[in-house]
Amino acid sequence: MLHARLSSLPAHDIGDRTVVLEARTFRARVLGLARLSEHDLPERHAVLLRPCSMLHTFGMRFPIDVVFADRDGRALRVIRDVAPRRMLRCPAAAMALEAQAGEVAHFLEGGRGSGARLSPRIPLGEPA
Repeated sequence: MLHARLSSLPAHDIGDRTVVLEARTFRARVLGLARLSEHDLPERHAVLLRPCSMLHTFGMRFPIDVVFADRDGRALRVIRDVAPRRMLRCPAAAMALEAQAGEVAHFLEGGRGSGARLSPRIPLGEPA
């Protein structure tokens, strides 16, 4: 079940029961998935942090997959199974996508790693 903090974020259904939640505010980006359990983020759900070129997993209670992407949605760096208490960065990134470990393939075209593109249904324009 989607946690109340996440249910307040703008949601984009990108098909096949897959949803991207947009963390548009500074507070939403800083909190991300911190202090939530894996049950608070359903399967096939991810959080898009924009702008974002660096993130932390302090306060995380479960491992996540992270995709750093440029403004056009090209994956610059894909990091799978990131443990809590880590710092990650990709200076060229315009955004980052966080999902439960093992879920990143649902959000990349073809499920590949770096060089792949984010799903074309993920909103890439400037946040509202």
